This record gives sequence, structure tokens and C-alpha cells, in this order.
Amino acid sequence: MKRKLLLAALCVVGALGMRAQTDVTSQYLTNANLNGTRTEQLGLNGNDRYIYKPDGWTVDYSSGGQWDMTAMNADDKQWNSQFQSKAQPVNGGDKVYFIRFRYGGPTINLHQTTNASLPVGTYRVSADAYRTGGNGTATLSAGGKSVTIDTRNVWANYSIVFTLTTASEVTISFQFTGSGESAIAGVDNFKLENITQGVSDISHDWTSTIANAGFELGSDSHSNNSMTTPYGYTMSNTLDGWKDGKIVTDDKNEGSNAYNLWAATITKADIYQSVILPAGKYTISADIKSDNTDGQHGVYAKIGDDIQKSTTLTTSGAWESLSKDFYVTADGTVQLGASSVAWFKIDNFQLTYKGAVQNTPYSITSATATAVTADQWYAVEIPAGGNYRIISDAANTVYYTQNGYYAASDVTESVTLSANEKTSCNPNTR
Repeated sequence: MKRKLLLAALCVVGALGMRAQTDVTSQYLTNANLNGTRTEQLGLNGNDRYIYKPDGWTVDYSSGGQWDMTAMNADDKQWNSQFQSKAQPVNGGDKVYFIRFRYGGPTINLHQTTNASLPVGTYRVSADAYRTGGNGTATLSAGGKSVTIDTRNVWANYSIVFTLTTASEVTISFQFTGSGESAIAGVDNFKLENITQGVSDISHDWTSTIANAGFELGSDSHSNNSMTTPYGYTMSNTLDGWKDGKIVTDDKNEGSNAYNLWAATITKADIYQSVILPAGKYTISADIKSDNTDGQHGVYAKIGDDIQKSTTLTTSGAWESLSKDFYVTADGTVQLGASSVAWFKIDNFQLTYKGAVQNTPYSITSATATAVTADQWYAVEIPAGGNYRIISDAANTVYYTQNGYYAASDVTESVTLSANEKTSCNPNTR
């Protein structure tokens, strides 16, 4: 099976690594879900509040005063007054680590070092985390990388991907520095995965990175002629006339809730959130329903100024799953969302990780020259099967066809090739 590529420059096929997911949390970490025992490390304000230490973890605390506190469940001091009303993680189990600061800029660093050296390879560390307003920052760190927890007031899953070139122990930490009445952070469900083992099962569900992905957490209360933003999301709309944006329960495609975005006139409707993703290949998808197939509905990923959006709906009045593959070439912020110029309902955002991007090019060159020649076909033999991207090394339009699908460039597209398969390129203007 061959893929043909027309372009006005040198063709390069770059490998996309195929990686299986292996959960090694229990092998290297103790009490990663924080549901084990905990001790009262330090009492404050006459021991009516404590800095608690979960079993297996170290808590480094820099005091800001007698008003600082932590709590893990209803058995702990100050839980009912400070944390019971706060959002709780969906898979929180028996305990979750909440922190509240007020004055003086105190710091808590909750950390644990793996109980043995991790082998050479690439790993993912993730945790559920929460942050309210106030001053300061909360970060998840591991393997020399960190991700900042934003102030969305909802729980979301945050992750870090790092590579070890020599076997070594790795410290995983959650650090919070803050002050102010509403300076609260929380963390739960640490996880460690080896994502270098194997060459199959490369897809991995990272939907937990999206807060309130199925709209099950709902939103603030809704009033007539208004747009109520679901928890965890941002909206950017240009609307006119009567407006009705709200959580609905009577017509959903999954779970208990969906979100309905309607207005008399919609010039632009955009619902999204920004997440931190490691470099790699992903698929974003969501279920969308509308009575208007000309509404330019679609899910998208926006990285910087680059927007990669799915095709639109094909059927009026029915739920459809729309999806789009996209690449993250360097760890960073990605805006994930859905947009249209017409009414729609949306449900069930999903994010799938499909492997890490590797910059291992296989260049197509002439047998007798170092540069390719126009109107002449060249071929490269791919030594290993897998997912690949076809790119040009110059600012020219790239074309290729695959089962009638046409792709134009400066966009990195992917193809699936078998071992020893030859991919043809023709440097030629279209």
C-alpha cells in the first residue's frame, strides 16, 4: 500500500512513536491515591487545625501563621467549616489533600521519591488537582518538569511527560504557595505510567485532563435570557436577541447532562477550556446536535494561532460525534473546544493520547543527487510500521492523497504505514 505526495520541495517522513501505557504506580509509589493513614504533623492555633502528613509522603511546610491548615476528610479538624462545601474529585475515594492559607505567603510541598530507580524510558505523571483564587501558585512537578494548576474552581487532571536517559529515582511533588482568604488548593490520585514499553495499544484516554468533560458537574444557576457558563469552561460568543445557554437534562447523549447553546442570532459561538499537554499526537472529540448542518459546527484544538478543526455535522436533528487529530510539538497550553455560527447542543468531550512525536526523519533523495528534481518520483523504505507524518522542509504547499482524501499543507498530516513499505514523493507544483 502506497501513499503519494506532491510537493515543491524535499519530502520527509517523520516517525511518530508507538507507545503502550503501563501503570507502574503501585510498583514505585506508596499511598498514591492518598486513601491510606495520615498523621498530625503539626498543630496550629491551639491545635484546632493541623498540617497533616499522608502515609508514604513528606510534607515540607513553611509557616505563614496560625491560620494555615490542611484536611483530608470529615474526621479532620476544620473540614466541615472550610472544605466540605468545596468541589470534590470525582474519584476521590476516602481522602483528598486540601490546603488553605491566609497570610504571609506560606508554602506546602507534598512530595515522594520513587522507592527504586526507574528504568530508562519515557514516563507520565498525573494527578487530580484543584485551585481557587487568591494569590500564589500551585504546581505538579516530576522529572525536572512542572505544570501549573489554574484557578478554575473545578477538579481536573494534570500531567507531565518526561524522559530518563539513565536509570534514576524520581521525586513527584505538589507544591502550593499562597495567601488570601480564598487561597485553597487540593490534590488527589497521583499516577505514574511508563509509556515506552511495547509497540501496540498506543491510544490512551486522557479525557480526565478536561474539567467537566461530560458537563456532569453542571454550572451556576441559570436565569432567563442569559448564557450560563458550565464549570471549567470559557465562552466567547457574539450573539443578538434572546439568549439561552444552560445545562439540560432532557436531551443528552451521555450521562445526565448536556449543554445547550441557543440565541436568536448567533454570529459566533465558542465554548472551550485551556489545558496543559505534553508533546504528542492527540484526538479531540465531542457529541454535537443541531438542526442546522450549515452552522460550521466542529470541535477544535488551538495551539498558538494554529486552529485545527473537525468537519461539520452531516445530519440535522441527530447527535453526531465529531473529532479531530492534532499534534503538540512541545509541552504547552492547548485550547480545546467547539464552535459554530448556529444553535447546538454538546456533550461528552473526549481526549485521546496517541503517542509521542519523535523527530526521526527518513529523507527522500535521488540515487544520483543530493537534491530532488521536479517531476521525478522518489521512494523511501520505512524500516518499522507505525504512525508517521509527512512534511516538507521548505515553505511550500504539501499535497498527498489517501483514499480520495486531499490534504494541503503546512499542516502536519499522519498516515499509517507497514514495515518495509515504500512511500512515494514527487516534487512538483500542483
